[in-house]
Amino acid sequence: MKEDKYDIENIQAQRDALLSQMDKSGQCIRRYWEALTAKPESAGKTQQVLYQIEKGLAIYDGVMTGYKLYKRLKGVGIFFSKGKKRK
Repeated sequence: MKEDKYDIENIQAQRDALLSQMDKSGQCIRRYWEALTAKPESAGKTQQVLYQIEKGLAIYDGVMTGYKLYKRLKGVGIFFSKGKKRK
């Protein structure tokens, strides 16, 4: 007789294995996120100023990239326009 692979014990065992795997993945993602968002340990006032300048430049770069994409995709009309523009 063929063993039933959908009995309750097999399903619970598979569920427990998947939950433990998800917990491990979550912990790994949490560690990576904390490493990415942690403030760097600065050696002095100069390092803090350089960090603030770097952060400001990154924000400026993101804003300018978004603006350029908006200008480029504005002509597509799918995302940003309500209808055809008439001249």
